[in-house]
Amino acid sequence: MPRSSAAEESSPTVTRRLLTGTLDLIGRDGGANLSVRRLAEASGRSTMCVYTYFGGRGALLAAAHEEASQDLLDTVERHESAAARAQAAAAWMNERPQLALWLFTVSGPAELAERRAELILRARAALDGPAGTVRLAELVGLLVLDGQVAAEAVGEGARR
Repeated sequence: MPRSSAAEESSPTVTRRLLTGTLDLIGRDGGANLSVRRLAEASGRSTMCVYTYFGGRGALLAAAHEEASQDLLDTVERHESAAARAQAAAAWMNERPQLALWLFTVSGPAELAERRAELILRARAALDGPAGTVRLAELVGLLVLDGQVAAEAVGEGARR
């Protein structure tokens, strides 16, 4: 196996660049018009890289959804109490409102709809089961209405 140089080891891989660029683009512009060309340009790569490394747009978006979902869930699940988990979810969403909105509302392609459904189930569980459904609905509802989450609104829902 050939050894890579220090410069190659410290530079991000093409896969990492594509994922980072995709998440940055969605975080900045939302989930509309995510063409292969725009995803590649946001990553500083060619459209051929999307096909070479992911097989196409759907697989790149699915990988980006998985990465962002896992980051959100890891952030939330670090906390002990349901209230702290709800506050952590609100803070994560406040920092990335466009990305959070995309995570919870994306419907196509089919791979993304399945990932969204899985994220909703896991987020509800992390936010305390049945009460988590109300908290999650508030968080996503506030994203839809305002483009951001007001942390104090989550606290109000926890008292219901």
